Amino acid sequence: MLNDADDPMDALLESEARAEADDKMRPVLLAAEAGDVVAMSAALDSCSIQVDTQGEDGDTALHIGCLYGQLAIVQECVRRGADVKAKDEDNSTPLHDASAGGHYDIAKLLLEQGAQVTARDADGDSPLHLASNGGHAAVVQLLMSSMSEQQKKVLLGLPNGEGKVSLLGL
Repeated sequence: MLNDADDPMDALLESEARAEADDKMRPVLLAAEAGDVVAMSAALDSCSIQVDTQGEDGDTALHIGCLYGQLAIVQECVRRGADVKAKDEDNSTPLHDASAGGHYDIAKLLLEQGAQVTARDADGDSPLHLASNGGHAAVVQLLMSSMSEQQKKVLLGLPNGEGKVSLLGL
């Protein structure tokens, strides 16, 4: 006998609900990528979507704004109460996305809002790994200045999933 978790109908309904949520999030995420605050806000409001709703890959509007360096989007998401510690399907946080792209002002804002500098994604990368490997010296300095001495000691020697440490740790 199948339990509720194995019920094909439950799986189908869950899949349909996810597809519907993805469809509603598509305009939000496209507007976030383009940096169009007005369109993103309108899409969120017209469908009564929470700012932390995830799209197909687990990305929120905040993740997308950080990834594409859209400071105004990030500011609006934060104003609406977005979770700066939100994780996508790869366990990446918005700070991971901002650090990988070298988006200093966004990374600074996220840290001021309580983003975790020591968060690790599914590959074992921290924001420091990503900023360092991307050659984003200003973001590396920002991240380093936000860490305690103990966090620095731990993080600088911590390898990611490929066994690599941040460039500063070599």
